[in-house]
Amino acid sequence: MFLTLSTNQKLGLSTVIWVYSDTLRLKRDQKTKETGRSFSPGASTGFRQRPMSFAAPRVSQESLPPDLDIMDGLSATALQTIDIPDEDEDQEDAAITDCSFIGSYNWLKRDTPTILVPGSPPLWQNRAVPYTIPPDTGVYFSDQNGYRMPKAVLLPLIMAVNKQVEVTKKTPFEWTSIDIVTDRNGLRKLSRWIGGEDVRDFRIDLQLAGDKTVLMNRWEKRNREIFSGRTYGFSFEKASTIPATSCRDSTGHHRIITYDFNGLKMVVRFEVDACIPPPARYPRRSISSIDELTNSLNAITLSQSVARSSQHLTMLEGGTEVAPTAVVELVTRSQINMKTNGYNWNEAYPQLFFSQTAHHFLAIHHRGRFTEIRKSKLKSEELQNVAGECQLVLKKVRKVLDVIKAIVVEHGKAGRLSLSQVAYMTPPEEIYQLGLGYFCVLLGAAYAAPSSHHARILHEKRAIEPTDWTMSRRLDPTHVLPMRFGLVQQNIDKLEELLEAVSSPHSSKFGQHYTAKEIVDTFAPHKDTISAVTDWLVASGIASERLRLSTDKGWIHVNATASEAESLLQAEYHVYTHPESGIEQIGCHNYSIPVHLKEHIDLVKPTVHFTHRAGPNAARRAKPFIESNLKMSSQAVTVTPTLANCDKTITLDCLRALYNINYTPVATDKNSFGIVEFTPQAFLPGDLDLFFRNFSPSLVGVRPKAVLIDGAVVQNTSRSFNDNGESDLDLQYGMGLTAPQEVTLLQTGDLSQGAGFDNWIDAVDGSFCTFEGGDDPNQDGIYPDAAGSQPSCGIIAPPFVVSVSYSQDEVTATFAYAQRQCNEYGKLGLMGTSVLYSSGDNGVAGFNNACLDVNHNEIGTSGKVFNPEFPASCPFITAVGATQVNPGSTVNDPEGACEQVIFSGGGFSNIFTMPSYQTNAVNSYVAAHLTPSPFVAGAFNNSGNARAFPDISANGANYVIGIDGAFGLVFGTSASAPVVASMITLINDARLAIGKGPLGFLNHLIYSPIFAPAFNDITVGGNRGCGTPGFQSAAGWDPVTGVGTPNFPRLLSVFKSLP
Repeated sequence: MFLTLSTNQKLGLSTVIWVYSDTLRLKRDQKTKETGRSFSPGASTGFRQRPMSFAAPRVSQESLPPDLDIMDGLSATALQTIDIPDEDEDQEDAAITDCSFIGSYNWLKRDTPTILVPGSPPLWQNRAVPYTIPPDTGVYFSDQNGYRMPKAVLLPLIMAVNKQVEVTKKTPFEWTSIDIVTDRNGLRKLSRWIGGEDVRDFRIDLQLAGDKTVLMNRWEKRNREIFSGRTYGFSFEKASTIPATSCRDSTGHHRIITYDFNGLKMVVRFEVDACIPPPARYPRRSISSIDELTNSLNAITLSQSVARSSQHLTMLEGGTEVAPTAVVELVTRSQINMKTNGYNWNEAYPQLFFSQTAHHFLAIHHRGRFTEIRKSKLKSEELQNVAGECQLVLKKVRKVLDVIKAIVVEHGKAGRLSLSQVAYMTPPEEIYQLGLGYFCVLLGAAYAAPSSHHARILHEKRAIEPTDWTMSRRLDPTHVLPMRFGLVQQNIDKLEELLEAVSSPHSSKFGQHYTAKEIVDTFAPHKDTISAVTDWLVASGIASERLRLSTDKGWIHVNATASEAESLLQAEYHVYTHPESGIEQIGCHNYSIPVHLKEHIDLVKPTVHFTHRAGPNAARRAKPFIESNLKMSSQAVTVTPTLANCDKTITLDCLRALYNINYTPVATDKNSFGIVEFTPQAFLPGDLDLFFRNFSPSLVGVRPKAVLIDGAVVQNTSRSFNDNGESDLDLQYGMGLTAPQEVTLLQTGDLSQGAGFDNWIDAVDGSFCTFEGGDDPNQDGIYPDAAGSQPSCGIIAPPFVVSVSYSQDEVTATFAYAQRQCNEYGKLGLMGTSVLYSSGDNGVAGFNNACLDVNHNEIGTSGKVFNPEFPASCPFITAVGATQVNPGSTVNDPEGACEQVIFSGGGFSNIFTMPSYQTNAVNSYVAAHLTPSPFVAGAFNNSGNARAFPDISANGANYVIGIDGAFGLVFGTSASAPVVASMITLINDARLAIGKGPLGFLNHLIYSPIFAPAFNDITVGGNRGCGTPGFQSAAGWDPVTGVGTPNFPRLLSVFKSLP
């Protein structure tokens, strides 16, 4: 049943396309033949089909159906093969002549298929660059015609053309004179096949209409795609165009043209991205009347089934014709891709050629920040040069079309045909080895190739090596890697909506938090996603008993040798060395996965997510990746516990006076409060007692409840501000403000490996667990490790409040890593946990005052682009900024933004989009203070849709702490976060005491106008950085201090009143 290369000397290493016929099915099913029922992919054909792959549902509004198999409905017997034609020096150049517009339409958002004729494409808007947009996420149409009219894909085309004739009073279109009616997509697939650009499988269904007209129906295994935030094409189109006035309710504009392609009469349909307003002299025709067309196919002889299908397609009239010279093709490319690969005009030009699109706009971006738009014209000298380079491919396409037409005319009356390239099916092993690669030949449907021979797609790629690390050698092939395959989760797109339902004061479900089981049930990947990835791993030689599925089913883990990992991912693993410390790290430059798994796998780790690991050890340390937001004054401190000096020394009493904290907990047995510290940071018992002896005597001798995560130790062998300052501060003030509430210390990481943010999540959320969860080995500690420490998985219930005074520059986190971790914070919010992070201490700059260049590379203090912090930029945590008692002021005077030693971190994310809860507050600030922007172009994400932070603030200057046996002054949002967390803990106590639940995610409450009087507005001060004054405080929310500082009695009163 299999064709081998030796049987056809012409094959060589070229690609072969098979033509399949469903004639055998038609003979077996006489009723189908007699009634002319239209071909339906997936209909029973009597032969064994391969298992289908499934599109993993990312959105719950509409769970996507399973992918169609490319062999569905086709006979197992190949009718004929078509080889790539040889070059013919005598063949005339490919050319299109007599091109004219014959129709257009827009699909409308309706429950039943409805088109608007002639419709109008979106209008291009010349936005000034740079600007930043969010990535593509959710479901987008890849084939809208196939989705809305699966059994009559070309019907809208025919109806639109016939209606154009009716409106313009022209002679009826001569359908019978046409040789081929097709979508541009089909021609594009042929050109990519011939040019060797396409490694993916494809199929084109063919039908003979009348005696000579070939209908080429685009076929896709799915007509909608799920995007997971790696691309920006759809978002760019939306951000750079506006719908035509009469077409605001439409979802795509399709244009139909006819032309002569070297003697072949063609009708071609294609989707238009945008248009430039045409010259006034163009005779534009507007249609405003409404009409329904039910019989428009008299001019062409098609099967009865297609004719009857017209009754299911409604046509309304509206829109405006657009001149051919106004049509625009929009394309996006990343700067990294452009630097690495350039732009492949040889692939892009045929698409413009077949649709005769006048304009090509290439938009270049870095992580969604668009800095350049290159505009080209089809008739320009530049593209005419490209046209010459593409002549060979175009001429071969012309030859292949002749072959296709001849086959369809000869065999088409017996049944419909399908032209298929099966990219992921292979003949015997030796053929693959000879170099056919992904372009393989299959005669029947019964043979499934080994998984290692599946067509593959580049999944992630790192364009530059990480700063401060040097690639030193290839990884030993026997080295064992803890491989994690992150599976696409269901309902993640609904996380914000679900969180709002349990967190908004306006919701009837407020406070109805989820159980851990409900979280798993809501977000677990589809079973078919798990099966698809598992089957691939097993087929690739990984024994099923080696695979472990995480509790939330979101990750598949396997300990694999480097050799196995390289084979699975077609990657090369190297060892990277940090020159100063000698610490070694593992990573690869890029990796690929089978094409059919791209909708099932979010990311694979460890791979390209290389950054400085937060993994100090006792003997030597690399530069820490996450850092404490804390700075210490060099001046000596003499403690004078009086409110008169709160502008110089902040104590517990100063904070109580500033925020009117006058509550003593009464439900401590029901409540919980966690503070996260990362080893080697650790408190010293003597420092706690020194502080408490002076400021809270009842706590002398009291210690936090230590939960040791991933082999953590509360070490006291290394004593310094860097090793003890953060933990001493957090516990002295967290315990002091909430006494007698027991405080839980989430001490994370051992002295060998260190830890990252995900490691503490492991301990409170077993579904995101080490070895069975979401840790990034490049950013988080991996356990077991060299010290023998074991992973900590769900060892305690999530505390109702968690305070974390550490952060990292957002630019150092990959999008996939940041997004995945941020979602976990959202899940904790759903379970009733308030997660608070400090917002950073360097104003609009990053650690060490590092700023970015225009390409968002960290270049130190010379950069002019702001450098936001993560996780402060995550929309599912509460980011806490810093204020100060202004010099010479008292606790009774308004505070200002902190401008002593540190500056409150704040700004706009370059990764996360703006959540709904802060839209009004942020837009008000932007309109009043950033329009126009006072900074250089591109200094911050001014897209109008970026997550803004901080959310709230508290004092962060001149804190007195006991440190290494003496008193010292410290500054930072590191102090602010546990103070706000302490106040939330007290409010939770009051709610629990009267039978209510914890507050959970706070931000819907913080931004609600109902609670605005419960905050002290901060209107003085800024957060300078990157050579600028930074943002400035103002009335209402601002990107320096958020909504302000808490007025505790008011906050307690309104939050207690909630259900």
